Amino acid sequence: MSVLKVLIVDDEKELCAALCLQLSMNLNIDCDFCYSGEQALQKLNDKIYDVLLTDIKMPGMNGIELIKVIKKETHSKIIAYAMTGYSDYSERDVLSVGGQRLFHKPDDISEIVKTILSMTQSKSSALETD
Repeated sequence: MSVLKVLIVDDEKELCAALCLQLSMNLNIDCDFCYSGEQALQKLNDKIYDVLLTDIKMPGMNGIELIKVIKKETHSKIIAYAMTGYSDYSERDVLSVGGQRLFHKPDDISEIVKTILSMTQSKSSALETD
């Protein structure tokens, strides 16, 4: 069974750790996290991830800019989700730079976990049919 590699990026350190812990309880998920767009770019240079989950509002590079940069570079196939606790951004903002979906914190936290967990089954099914 294939392992889904997930990178979570958020300047809220407790949220990063909690989400990663929840996801890592599934043996088919390898989860890492960092606290800025710049740190995420470094991690993406060191390891190939299947999924990026990034906060939008962060100091320095925001999540929209991060998705835009990684989609233009060598990580064009990564599945990118954004999350925000603010109403300043819309799903259209995320889609316009190549992201798949916008989640709202804290309401959608359980939906984030469900979405990513469902991807482990999708990835396993895809590998079994190849």
